[in-house]
Amino acid sequence: MCGTVTRIYRKYIDLVYKEDEKYVVQEDREELIQIFNRGGGSTGHLKGKLGKDMIYKERPNHTGILVGKVHSYNPNKGYVKFKTEKDIELGDSVSINDDSCKISELMENNQNIKIAKPGQAITIR
Repeated sequence: MCGTVTRIYRKYIDLVYKEDEKYVVQEDREELIQIFNRGGGSTGHLKGKLGKDMIYKERPNHTGILVGKVHSYNPNKGYVKFKTEKDIELGDSVSINDDSCKISELMENNQNIKIAKPGQAITIR
């Protein structure tokens, strides 16, 4: 976790001194959000938020990144169907509402797969 933050922050500190145009690459933002995220990131002290105003009150723990929106759910079998927006792998943890679990089964068209890419219609259990 610390290595990821340090590497990405170092990249942007160096860019401040090298380039006129300042921007953050979306992949870097997502990598930071993926290691620990409480509501989409924070500007920290940069915009004058101090103390409790810096905290995302809706969820006090890690929220991760959006990987898809649920299309259907079969409570009898524990299957959740959705179309992926990001890569997802067998063993990844997912949260739906306030419930979290590790993906023990990942399928596309009733065939077990190990990795799903964006745009795939998948079923997880």
